[in-house]
Amino acid sequence: MIRFDLERELGCTVEQAWPLVAEPALMNLWSTARIEAIDPGDGGHPGGTGAIRRVHVPGTPRAVLTEVIERSAFPSRLHYRVIAGAPIRHHQGVITLDPTPRGCHLRWQVEIDFLVPGLGLVVERSLKRGLDTSLDRLVKIASAPLVFAPMPPPPTRDLDESIEALASLRDGVDAITASQRAIADRLLGDDDDRGHFTRVYEYVTEGITIAADDDRFDHPGWILRLVPVFHGMFATNLARRLGKSPGEVEPHWARAFAITEGARARRKSRFEAAMLAVFAGMRAHIEGDLPRTLATVYRHYAGRCDYVRFRPDYLRMAQVFTAAGDRFMASWPRRTWTPRARFFDAVTPDALRHQLIDRTFYPITRERRKAFERGQALARQPAPG
Repeated sequence: MIRFDLERELGCTVEQAWPLVAEPALMNLWSTARIEAIDPGDGGHPGGTGAIRRVHVPGTPRAVLTEVIERSAFPSRLHYRVIAGAPIRHHQGVITLDPTPRGCHLRWQVEIDFLVPGLGLVVERSLKRGLDTSLDRLVKIASAPLVFAPMPPPPTRDLDESIEALASLRDGVDAITASQRAIADRLLGDDDDRGHFTRVYEYVTEGITIAADDDRFDHPGWILRLVPVFHGMFATNLARRLGKSPGEVEPHWARAFAITEGARARRKSRFEAAMLAVFAGMRAHIEGDLPRTLATVYRHYAGRCDYVRFRPDYLRMAQVFTAAGDRFMASWPRRTWTPRARFFDAVTPDALRHQLIDRTFYPITRERRKAFERGQALARQPAPG
């Protein structure tokens, strides 16, 4: 893990400095890396919460990083995180602007954790040198009249919820966790492989609750509202498949259940059958249920913010899914794993294991991002019924 702070005194107010560090068009006046706006954030602003941008870092080899604006608080703070394009576990930056008698003080804090040991020392020198050069240019530009007029700042949002409302949502999620645990226990007790995905679902729901309690989300109410919606879709389809509820099973779940049910018939081991059940259920959830869930929950907030405001929290949820998968795998003694699984586990560094799963079994990261985009398209449509 490397951390460093860069500081500069700027000869302009914080209100004048903020667009220089938040708007890609103005950032390109001073940054040695080219900043490309990809998708605006809340309020339609390229520096608003939830915005996506690309950073084309010069050098050999060149790097293209994808960043999300996690928190945008005009005119004082901007938080961003790299989400693709570099061999890292974590890369976060925080830019803070504080007023001074002669203008404002800029502080840029950078924190990076690399997948490859030793890479940090090399990158730190190069990155810090590039940022120092860029900030020296920013000092000159901040003291001169702007060539381009800045955009209006993103709107200030107040989406805080009462303690009572959050407690009620939390109680509902706890009840769903207990229900999922009971369903998984019952299915696995009947030697039904559908119980394996239900168990992972239970771990995800429990993980969401823990993460919300630990203040890992900016909008915990939004996160907690997702759970009953996507659980209801799964539970309804499972009940229909088991003949306990009338109605047709939706195609994406019919496919997932058929894959799970056919695993033993194809002479798959218990471990292989469990893995097939988990990945089939994961695909049905991500591709079929998740976009509709996101659109449904957003309607509770429509008119108070844009859909993309929740993108940072959505991306943070990936850590919960990863932890749930790891917990499930840990429940299987290694002797039950297939030789192929044991081989890949032995030769793959821990930091690269989930990238291998993405490339070999199912592209979870890519499909989750596509699900968010599909949810946005659905949210623009009139609510059903």
